[in-house]
Amino acid sequence: MIPIVENLLEIWRRLSRASGDRFRRAAATWRFGSVMPLGPESEIARMLAALTAKWHRARPRQPLFVSSTTADELIAGLKNRRFDVVLLDLETFPTEFEGRLISRTPLALAGHPSLFAKHGDDIAGLLQANPIAVPSLKSGLRQQAAHFIEATLTEQERNRLTLTEVDSIPVILNLVMDHGYLSVLPESSAARVRNAPAMRRLGPGYMQSLSLAWQKNALSRQVAETMLAMMLAEQMPNIAVALD
Repeated sequence: MIPIVENLLEIWRRLSRASGDRFRRAAATWRFGSVMPLGPESEIARMLAALTAKWHRARPRQPLFVSSTTADELIAGLKNRRFDVVLLDLETFPTEFEGRLISRTPLALAGHPSLFAKHGDDIAGLLQANPIAVPSLKSGLRQQAAHFIEATLTEQERNRLTLTEVDSIPVILNLVMDHGYLSVLPESSAARVRNAPAMRRLGPGYMQSLSLAWQKNALSRQVAETMLAMMLAEQMPNIAVALD
């Protein structure tokens, strides 16, 4: 019996050591949620890459998990503690959280150059004549696009629009460049995309706002401020231009 019991104890020690390591890693991991980047050239993608690289150098014993989804899902994840800090494409967020506005970037109507050449300054005609690719209503970008469409078209004209919901910015970009779709995108980020679409700025009232939000406690505030410093260290000149 003794060798059997000793063997069982050794098996249990191996199992508990592995599970203990996983538990300690999970407990030490900070979970960062972000809205989906436009592409590798976008400000969001650059900020997330800077944060990931600097975090792992500065805090090797505290893993960082980064995930991208829609604004509504990020807020829900912050409420249920699935995320510790989130980057939203919204200027305002629930008052139960603390946060800070990072940047405001002009939005533009994007499409193939031939579409703008065909319709000229007739934006209403352009919107009605071509399908429009937008994220779902859970996205702050979609909310801005909806405001623009409501301000540009009558209710009867809006009812005739062809709207396609796609919660993937790279797919939207391909629809715009290769399939005759229009979309509303951040002007500065879309301009950096290879084979960038033609763009018409929507106006001063239409902006993509990026805000960092976190739980109302001292530890979350300290970690969020550290993350913010890492994200913006190399981005401040570009963000200053966006704010202008």
